[in-house]
Amino acid sequence: MSALINYQTILDSSGKLAFMVVPYDEFIKLPGVVRPGMIPNEVVGKRIMNEIHAASLA
Repeated sequence: MSALINYQTILDSSGKLAFMVVPYDEFIKLPGVVRPGMIPNEVVGKRIMNEIHAASLA
């Protein structure tokens, strides 16, 4: 059984599909999107900054 998932779509000014919001769990399953072991720099940077910020509050 497969569950129906409603993706959020964003249209451009002419009404054509411009963007589609896909849940991250499904996004990483798409072939060729994210290679194993690769994490975007922005994600790593935010993780590091959150850890530094959390450590400074302790």
